[in-house]
Parts: sequence; structure tokens; C-alpha cells
Amino acid sequence: MAEQVLMPKQGNTVESCIIVEWNVDVGDTVALGDVLLSAETDKSTIDVESTAAGVVLARLWEEGDDVPVMEPILIVGEEGESFEIQRPKKQEEEKSVQVEEPETVKEEPKKVSAPPVSGVPVVGGSSPRARMLSEQLGIPLGAATPTGPKGRIVEKDIRALAGAPLSPAAKAQALREGVVPPSVGSGMGGRVLARDLSKTPERVVIDLDAHTDQPVRGIRKVIARRMVEYLQTTSQLSLHGWADARALKALRAAFKEDEETSGITIGDLVNFAVV
Repeated sequence: MAEQVLMPKQGNTVESCIIVEWNVDVGDTVALGDVLLSAETDKSTIDVESTAAGVVLARLWEEGDDVPVMEPILIVGEEGESFEIQRPKKQEEEKSVQVEEPETVKEEPKKVSAPPVSGVPVVGGSSPRARMLSEQLGIPLGAATPTGPKGRIVEKDIRALAGAPLSPAAKAQALREGVVPPSVGSGMGGRVLARDLSKTPERVVIDLDAHTDQPVRGIRKVIARRMVEYLQTTSQLSLHGWADARALKALRAAFKEDEETSGITIGDLVNFAVV
């Protein structure tokens, strides 16, 4: 007689498990205790063992399915035996209710032109202070060479460009077209003119739809849910401090004059002092 193998209950708080990988297929012979599949709870990965012996007649779920505990996952019996599959409630409901989805017109992926940074697209983002200063001075963010962590544009990157003299026409064109003005132009005293902007590299087109969605599973899913709950149920508090860093900045300026120490940042000095 055909038997059902159930998804075991792992602890009092586990309500479902995600099937990661099947180890058996229809037609395979299994014995008591054989590992049928690997499943993932919200805290760990487990092996589900067979509670019946015989031939696998049917698999009721596929890899990636979120299976409620104590629901049938497999039918085991004798080869050629007839059986009636008792589908889990969730599958029966989805099967009985068929909703026709309206036809949707697939739109072409929209491509957004991003201003280049010396021929390389800006991917590291920018700090709020850098964005504010960029708006105040009328300097495109893409014109800055990022020196922050992971390619992030910081305030000093915008200030480094503030001294570059741009004519009003060149500034307006740079903002309108998102081009990178050269550090030295062809005008008097190195002033950047509108004609100098035509020598800048071509803009790089970034396809924002070129990505792959990965579902959050297991412990990462639990962490994400609890972080959102924390933000929604607790008040947020930010603490700000102040310190006189003039001596620190003077030391950093002295280091910049030497090639061997020019790579030492203020963050490095602060970390050194703390440690």
C-alpha cells in the first residue's frame, strides 16, 4: 500500500521549510532512513529522511517550494502500484482557482545615460554632503573622481573641482549634458570654455534592468524581517559629536606632500589614534 512521507516539524516555531535539493526522483528505490531531500528552515539546513520503504511513485513539491510542516512531500509504494495523490491543501486551492491574467505588453527596457568619471560609470553612489555641494556649485556629480570607500563620491571630490574655472556657457552645458569638464581649458588662465567640453569621453549607457533577482532565504530572511520590525517598532536616535581636528588636518596635509605617505587618509589617522 502506498504511503505518504511528510515534511517533518523542526521545533515549535518552524512553520514551513524550503526544499533546497531533491536527492531522489520518481522510480528510485528508497529504504527507511534514506535522505530524500535537503530543506532549509529559518535557522538552518536539514536532511529529510524517508519514513517508508519502496519505490518513489510521486514527488508532490519541487525545489524552491515553501512546504508547510506535516504536509505530504512524497508517495512511496510498490512499483506499478496504483495510488491516489492527496495533494496538499495549498496545491489544491491553487489548482481549483484559476484566474486569467490580463495580457500585458512587454515594454522595452529603459536605458539611462549616466555621466562618466574619466570614462568609467559612477557606481559607488555619493554622500549627502557631496550632492548638496554639487547643487550649490553647479558641478555635476559625474565630473568628480570618487575617492570614498567603494567608489563613493564624497564632499572633497566636489571641492577638488570647485577651483576649476568654467565659463557660464560651459557650466550650463556640463549640467545639461552631464559631461565631465576638463581640469584645464583653452581659455585665458586655463578657463574651461564650451568648446572644451566636446573633447570629453562619451557617456556610458547603463541598463538598469540588467540584474538577477535572488530570493532571500533562511537566516538572512529572518534577519531582514527582524531589522524591518525593529525600525518600525522602535524610535531612532542619532548622536553627534564634535572635536577640534585642525592638528589632524595639518598632519594629513603634510603627508600628502610625500608620495610614500600620500595614501594615508584622515580615517586612517583616527583609527590609529583610537587603537
